[in-house]
Amino acid sequence: MVGGGGASGNARQGGNGGIGGGGGGGAGVSGGTNSPQGYGPGQPNTGGGGGGNHTTSTPYGGGSGVVVIAYPNTFGAATIPGTLTYNEPTRAGYRVYRFTAGTGNITV
Repeated sequence: MVGGGGASGNARQGGNGGIGGGGGGGAGVSGGTNSPQGYGPGQPNTGGGGGGNHTTSTPYGGGSGVVVIAYPNTFGAATIPGTLTYNEPTRAGYRVYRFTAGTGNITV
């Protein structure tokens, strides 16, 4: 994953967001006029970094991460507690679990 883009030092638009949901960098200031284009937080469930914010000098938060577990479907289904949020993407020949929130232990 690549984080958010950097802020420019003048009134140009901020840098582009990173791969994996990074926010763009904050725009700079020229002549006392704020140009806050191109910044924002990382996208949820991507792990990408957040962009800069020139106005407050405080960066935006990165996107939350995910955990993906895949194993051959010759093994049994996992036992997953109700405290975990997940889905099951399809992949031929595999059992796949994509976890996006929660805490707990799984058993295979």
